[in-house]
Amino acid sequence: MALRGHTASTASGEQAIPCGTPWTPPASDVTSQSMDSRATKDKKKSAKAEVSAAPTSGDQTLAQSIMYMHVTLISREVASAIAKGDIGRVYEGIKVSNFWLHIQCTITYLWCRV
Repeated sequence: MALRGHTASTASGEQAIPCGTPWTPPASDVTSQSMDSRATKDKKKSAKAEVSAAPTSGDQTLAQSIMYMHVTLISREVASAIAKGDIGRVYEGIKVSNFWLHIQCTITYLWCRV
């Protein structure tokens, strides 16, 4: 791993990685809350209690960029395997992509409590 041994407690100088602070969302504007929408609302949706979102403790930009690099490397591996005619590597790359797609859809649509 690129950052092995470079934690904030052991690194110094140029290799020091500063620890960030938890992200808190900006305060909502009072004027935008008082505006009534002219769109009709579903009765089931209006009866639900609003869930207050807890501040995110992770770095979403870092997580998304890591996932982007992961998907890019897998797709390049598949493209290289197709060019070389290696059907086994193509199959393995498609299996990995299918697995991550299944995990992402499960997290998004089954575990999301909104």
